Amino acid sequence: MKRPIIGISCNFDQEDIFAGPWETGRMSRYYHYISENYPRSVERAGGIPLLLPVYENESLLYEALDRVDGILLSGGNDMDPLTYGEDDRGKCGRIIPERDRQDLLIAKYALSHSEKPLLCICRGIQVLNVALGGSLYQDLEADGMGTHHSRTNYPINAVSHQVNVEKDSLLYQITGKEKLGVNSLHHQALKALGAGLRATAVAPDGVIEAVELSKDHASEGCSLSKESFLLAVQWHPEKMYDDVSQQELFKALVKACD
Repeated sequence: MKRPIIGISCNFDQEDIFAGPWETGRMSRYYHYISENYPRSVERAGGIPLLLPVYENESLLYEALDRVDGILLSGGNDMDPLTYGEDDRGKCGRIIPERDRQDLLIAKYALSHSEKPLLCICRGIQVLNVALGGSLYQDLEADGMGTHHSRTNYPINAVSHQVNVEKDSLLYQITGKEKLGVNSLHHQALKALGAGLRATAVAPDGVIEAVELSKDHASEGCSLSKESFLLAVQWHPEKMYDDVSQQELFKALVKACD
């Protein structure tokens, strides 16, 4: 049986992340990298993970996307507020314009190709929302949404809070749960929803934790139907590698490629 290929977006950075006693890293060297939890989760779900570097040539990106069976928009750094029509108010982390550009292109590609299942994680849900004209809280605490959601005092695979899941949602269909325990490693979140999206999971403090296509999701640049697979979550299911419900998200993505 042919296994589906899942294209996974990569981090792209000039930070000297690999510097050490052997001086393997140097400034002014760009790196493409990703947490190993992403490809492992896809692999365990029965798919073939394929990392998508940031391309200089846009046409090569589209050629690569044409060849994969499904797409996973991964987590990473904050998006540039300019992408959703705001100025940076000093609460964002480092901005990587090259990755913003490519991830938005990937999201818009997926929205115009109904045969390509799309799973978006953390930064990925934010990219999807911005691609459809939505906006973000630059910092939950500073923007009056209570405390931040970056619970780094917990192990990455541990539940730090619950989310309430809508019963008529793809997320409920996959997990079978109205309350789902999630980890939490973000300080930004969705503010105004993009055209054609609906919130299907919400944290107790009102922060949107998952979105899917709304029932009347018609919007410019979106050719997806109600049968199309599109799921975006704010938490990191790939890091919850020992949670059966979380790993079902990756199985659903792979299955949708059939």
